[in-house]
Amino acid sequence: MMEKAKIGFLPLYLALYDERAAGMRPGIEAYCDELARALETSFAKSGIPYRIIGSMRFYDRKEIKDMLAYLSVVNSPSDNLRLKRIINEPKRKIGAATVDAVEAIAQGEGKSMYTIMKNALSYTALAKVWDKLTSFVEIIENIKASSALPSELIVGLFEKTGYKDMLIAEGFEGEGKIDHVNELVSAAVEYEKRCEESSIDPTLGGFLEEVALISDVDKYDENADAVVLMTIHAAKGLEFPVVFLAGMEDGIFPSQQNMGESEQMSEERRLAYVAITRAKEKLYITYSKNRTMYGRTNFNILSCFVREEIPKHLMERDGPIKASQKPMRETVSAEFKRRPDIFTEKRSRVGAAEYGIERLAPGTRVRHAMFGEGQIITAKDMGGDVLYEVEFDTGVTKKLMATFAKLRKV
Repeated sequence: MMEKAKIGFLPLYLALYDERAAGMRPGIEAYCDELARALETSFAKSGIPYRIIGSMRFYDRKEIKDMLAYLSVVNSPSDNLRLKRIINEPKRKIGAATVDAVEAIAQGEGKSMYTIMKNALSYTALAKVWDKLTSFVEIIENIKASSALPSELIVGLFEKTGYKDMLIAEGFEGEGKIDHVNELVSAAVEYEKRCEESSIDPTLGGFLEEVALISDVDKYDENADAVVLMTIHAAKGLEFPVVFLAGMEDGIFPSQQNMGESEQMSEERRLAYVAITRAKEKLYITYSKNRTMYGRTNFNILSCFVREEIPKHLMERDGPIKASQKPMRETVSAEFKRRPDIFTEKRSRVGAAEYGIERLAPGTRVRHAMFGEGQIITAKDMGGDVLYEVEFDTGVTKKLMATFAKLRKV
């Protein structure tokens, strides 16, 4: 067997152009978010463990967690945990004491906090803040009634809750956060397109379930074999057998604002040289003829750093492939040959058993430290781990990774 460092599937290095290069503005940074988010989603859905170095996972960003919490409340008003996260985000003068009072009444009556807030005028303890509580409920109810599409719900929540205005008030830093939320809209649009292609109705619940799957897969053991995503800046001084560069398109790398500016283009060219020379054996360069941002389709061409500055005889090209199916890809290889089996060879050999994980069969009764007892509905091998779907006796169904959930047989 080849050493792990020689196999392109596990220790991959993927460099994404980041905002520290050549005076990048948040608008350009959004392309990186689109790339990173799309890759994270693809890895998770394909069962490929991954880690990010030098940056934050897309779904770990505060503004994304907040918007997903809003969506969860729209989808399930009884979700007290997420309701408490966003009840005063942005500030609505609903203090901690008020939240505690609402929670206490809800527990006493066996109702959700949302229901108590909806009828706040009926409770003496909430007499001074009933208008603020009911105002929040009205916002949620109006947005919920306005649309059923996840992308439109995100836009409505972002604008009508005051969250967008809060970020605008933050200035430059807030611009980047707005771009992140806009990328969440793109993720929802992509989900809706996939549903349309499969002739099924896109639902908010379906979109949240897809996001939850990605979040569950995020819980991989950091010491396990995984794809590594890294910015080009973070890779300076490092070398890898196999390197993947994503988003090598005019308008992204080089950035649109620097094209035609000699000084800035020289800086980006040096950065491109750093990225390309990180590869010791093979370099895969990917680009998309079109990509979706903010729900709109943009058309790009292969980066001038590739098409004009890398000798043609050093490259092999895939294609033609429709952009809607897969990105176009250039392969730069010192060996002038391709290893098409490089991915499938390793994946077929890796299983949960190799990492000491017992694979529990569907139908097995298990216990979870937080959710209690339940039954495994499905079990799916995912690299060196297992993704379980468990229906707990409380009626809650969760997707959990074996290494993280630590399920015990009952």
